[in-house]
Amino acid sequence: MGEKKDFFISYNSKQDTAYAVWIEWLLRKNNYTTIMQEYDFRAGDNFKSKMHHALLESERVVLVLSRAYMESENCEEEWTNLEEGQALPILIENFKPKGLLKSRVYINIAGKDRDAAAAEILEKIKVKTRPTTEPAFPVTDIAEPPFPRALMSLRMPSRNPNFTGRGEIMRQLGDAFASGEAIALTQTVAGLGGVGKTQIALEYAYRNALRYDVIWWCNADNEITLQNDYRAFALRLGLVREDANFDAVLTAVLEWFDRNDKFLFIYDNVEDFALLEQYRPRDNRGNVIITTRSAQTGYYKPLDITPISPEEAVEFLNKRIGRADADAGRLAERLGCLPLALEQAGAYIATRGTTCGAYLKSLEKGLGILDKTRPLNYKESVTATWELSFAAIERESARQLLNMCAYLAPDDIPLEIFRQGQEYLLEPLKTELADELDDVVYELTKYSLAARDGDAIRVHRLVQEVVREKLGEEEKEWLEESLVLLIRVFSFEFGNIESHAAFARNVNHATAVADWAVQLLGEDDVLQECAGWMYNKAGFGYSNLGDYKTALQWHEKTRIIFEKTLGTEHHNTAAIYNNIGIAYKELGEYQTALEWYEKDRIISERVFGTEHHNTAAIYNNIGSAYELLCEQSDCAGVVRKSPDY
Repeated sequence: MGEKKDFFISYNSKQDTAYAVWIEWLLRKNNYTTIMQEYDFRAGDNFKSKMHHALLESERVVLVLSRAYMESENCEEEWTNLEEGQALPILIENFKPKGLLKSRVYINIAGKDRDAAAAEILEKIKVKTRPTTEPAFPVTDIAEPPFPRALMSLRMPSRNPNFTGRGEIMRQLGDAFASGEAIALTQTVAGLGGVGKTQIALEYAYRNALRYDVIWWCNADNEITLQNDYRAFALRLGLVREDANFDAVLTAVLEWFDRNDKFLFIYDNVEDFALLEQYRPRDNRGNVIITTRSAQTGYYKPLDITPISPEEAVEFLNKRIGRADADAGRLAERLGCLPLALEQAGAYIATRGTTCGAYLKSLEKGLGILDKTRPLNYKESVTATWELSFAAIERESARQLLNMCAYLAPDDIPLEIFRQGQEYLLEPLKTELADELDDVVYELTKYSLAARDGDAIRVHRLVQEVVREKLGEEEKEWLEESLVLLIRVFSFEFGNIESHAAFARNVNHATAVADWAVQLLGEDDVLQECAGWMYNKAGFGYSNLGDYKTALQWHEKTRIIFEKTLGTEHHNTAAIYNNIGIAYKELGEYQTALEWYEKDRIISERVFGTEHHNTAAIYNNIGSAYELLCEQSDCAGVVRKSPDY
């Protein structure tokens, strides 16, 4: 055996290569010798034999410590065979190792920037004895690998500090992506609402952030949210201008996918897999995680997610409430080990300073005649925990806020919506919003009825569903409150970039409220018309952004409502016909555009007369369409009717 190397680098090659490569470079740069799988193990080698000899041939072993490292069987085999004093643990992720590594002294570089991490490592490594002969002249042209944290461009919800378990799912995701097989580079995480799909995807992204140059989180509820998140991505990376239409955005993003491979895109809550096909990376170059409640996942083979194990549920509850509780197992079993219900129960117990046993008694009292010998199903669990938490809310304003949020889209609900529409809110929310908004929101987040991300909140879809059901006879009242609020604050101002950004953020909430109004307020023509105007605002905004396909969809929704509530001869219905015609004209379907313009002309001439400016405008649109069809004779005849010509 020759002279021993200074360090063998032990790391999880599927998850932590970026950090390991940088640490190894730092050691070599400072004249230490190393052995590392990335460079010294070859295809076809006996891995365990190579690892055994590497351990024997190294003075010390750097353990690149992360959660993924602790879950790896190969890594465990490496560090458990070390002699006393041989291990040099470098913590790259904030967590507390268990077992034999629990009492080790670490070099902690988690969360540090490049310079601080380098200084920490070099300071803690034992200084070598000065050589008695001249050392080799240093090589100065070794390129420094980029420090992993400098590679990241993250857009994700906040991390859950109480995430527990799911080690097997994490390993399956990591193994699939590490395989490099095209079919494995897209992973689908499927299961019922509240089972923890989103949290699994989120935790995987945070644990493995250093493997990627870019991680991007997409709310894939519907096409609106996908378009908004793709536009945000394209603008963040400078792929398009602020005023680009969505066709340009989509083309730019898909071309970016074709040029890059170190990315993770997460499509959360996919319902329409056919729609997703238009958006996802085409050549399987990067990694993709899809979460869905749908059982129809097409050719995407899903990882089926079930509630966590009883052991994990107990661990989670004890972590969430900050202490060990003897009744945590009984409570977990009663709640069916459903993560969302456990989170709400844990938040209640921690906030109220009560116990799992006392909470269980309150729970059973509220459940009444339900069979106490079986675990609750997923809907019963969330309903039961929600009722206790909702009853514990001290501020009526917080209840009002949650009731209104039940009719908005679940994610990224801007608090600015409520500030702008403050005058239209009910008391006490209207008054408390001015100076006590943070306290109002905290009343919901402390019981995990909502989560806050900066100046926005999100409410789990299953919680929204339970809130709507529990409103009973008050449901239509709260839906009307939400509809009035959004019709007042939702707008689009042409040429105003701030207005464009607000439109993009609010359109999903505005149309969600309108959808609920159409579904539940069908007998009220006035509120139906309000929903129609909301759709029309969406169409107007998209039209002015150059996205005429999407604009047409919303104008069509408006047309259906207006024809029903106002009739086919009303001037507002005629205005929608005109908007539809404009969309078709911009899409190059001039003949179809003319047909809609003609509908508007007939109504406008009857309602306003042939000399009114509204009628003149439709004459002009008809003339423009004819001109584009190169039918100049017809065009001239119509255009002469317009006072503008």
